[in-house]
Amino acid sequence: MDDEVRQTTGTGVWSAIAVFVRDRASGASNERLWRTLAISLGLISACSFAIKVYSFPTDAISDDARMFLSWMGQWENDGLLRGDFVADYWRAVSPWAYSALFRTAWAFGISPVAFAKVFPTLIFVPVAFYTFRFIRAVGGQPIVGFLVTAAVLHYLARANLIVTSTPRALWPVLLLMMLDGLARKRIWQTAIAQLLLTGAYPQMAITTATLVGLTLLSFAPLPRLKLDRLTLLLVASSALATICGIAPFLLSSGSYSPSFTLAEAMQIPTFGPSGRGAIFPAEMDYNLLCGSRLSFIVDCEGGAILRPSLEILAAFGGSMILSYRTLRPSGERLLSSQLPLLLALASLVWFFIAGIVLFRLHLPNRYTAAMELLIYITALPLLLEWLFRMPFFQIEKQSKSRQTILSGSAMALLVVCAVGAADVRVGLKKPNQEFIAALRALPDEAVIGGFVEELDFSPVLTNRSTLFSRELSIAYQKGYFLPILARMEAVKDIVLATEHAVLVDRIIQLQMTHMVVRQADMATVRIPEGFRGFFAEDQLIKQEETAEAAGAILPRLVANCRAGIYGGIALVPTACLLSNGSAE
Repeated sequence: MDDEVRQTTGTGVWSAIAVFVRDRASGASNERLWRTLAISLGLISACSFAIKVYSFPTDAISDDARMFLSWMGQWENDGLLRGDFVADYWRAVSPWAYSALFRTAWAFGISPVAFAKVFPTLIFVPVAFYTFRFIRAVGGQPIVGFLVTAAVLHYLARANLIVTSTPRALWPVLLLMMLDGLARKRIWQTAIAQLLLTGAYPQMAITTATLVGLTLLSFAPLPRLKLDRLTLLLVASSALATICGIAPFLLSSGSYSPSFTLAEAMQIPTFGPSGRGAIFPAEMDYNLLCGSRLSFIVDCEGGAILRPSLEILAAFGGSMILSYRTLRPSGERLLSSQLPLLLALASLVWFFIAGIVLFRLHLPNRYTAAMELLIYITALPLLLEWLFRMPFFQIEKQSKSRQTILSGSAMALLVVCAVGAADVRVGLKKPNQEFIAALRALPDEAVIGGFVEELDFSPVLTNRSTLFSRELSIAYQKGYFLPILARMEAVKDIVLATEHAVLVDRIIQLQMTHMVVRQADMATVRIPEGFRGFFAEDQLIKQEETAEAAGAILPRLVANCRAGIYGGIALVPTACLLSNGSAE
């Protein structure tokens, strides 16, 4: 009797679940539920990131964030980094909307480094919100909007975008906000999204500005211009937002122009296969589909053909189907929109333009960054729509046993979506804390130099002038990279100097107060591996051989002059190096 009651009760529970899932998997009346679940996934991603970040030291920071935060110590004390060349450059090229967010956080007592660690948590929920809204705006069912949101969150949680805490962390949410605004014909939403895009990621803003301009074209029933009042207002407001938003960036970064030409870049070692800004492969065998920096697909490992080809096919194929449906509307509500195809075409156009004028408009694939996201908001919802239209997935038409199976599968899918949202990548790097603390203790006017990769965390964590670091030595604009390269050449001369006069001349030229040398490098007359890509290899080897044969003087000087060894790195006051007596 008890077994029969339990069996009946169990059947009742599953029947109730089946009814619940059936009622909520169909119809638009349950939009609030699916929207709430979608936003909940964003909260899960945000909380997961916050929990994972909590396990890192307070001064851990992502690679690229070190660039854009390198100058923000000036807010705390405007005497720090005053006139510092590296800090001035990164302040000039930091997009204004990105800087404004960090400045606002600083005004509330949150340091830039601390805010960089929580910055991604603020983005996941808006991403979920606007992904769901866009899918609904183009005709997707609420459950499709939820599943697409889950996929987008998982993609962005694993991609090298939001979690970097750099300006590129902002473009996914702003792009989704803009697409939703365009789909719903919301003038203010579209204009604000475009304005913020220009202040966060100008390359994407140029692409979206082209997208908005293309909305003037209509192909149904015949090709024509759409000159209705609402469309004209959308285009005009977005154009104004683009001009106002991008002007500050152009004015501030223009002082470091011109950019390198392709011919010039081919003569610079850092653009070679072993350089910091590697662009040209060893045998010049370009792969425009999949490569490190020049490929159509961003962050794609070189050599692959199948994967990027399938991604491009999915992005353009899904976009074309959605666009075609706007030309041949059916009687039932189906996914349809011209916007994804227009975005794909705008990306393609600017990819080729940027390639033709290489470096003047940054790298070509900065304009195709949205191609992978397009797969998730075009091909995936179309696939889901097709599946849910199949008789097998129409739960209300199934037998009770099948309803139970489908209900259990739906519950399992919800769990999978939650787990996927929680699978957040954290790419923080831990500094050499002992070494950074030693640099931070130096006088405010200290100028530090040396071939030590730990300087990547200076000046962002030290607020002390740093002649150069590997991570911050980006080589696109001549006005920045050539002076940085000259500094590297001078430090190289110090490392390989066989005459004290050469060492003295270079130290005075650099106005360097402290030099840093890795303890493991003291016994060798060789430029460390991480910096060799900045120099012509053949010439560098000859200089090293000459220095070794004649006897480089720096190792002896460092042994006599070092103020201490911190985390395996010697800190050497250059005042001692300048003394002739120390060279004995």
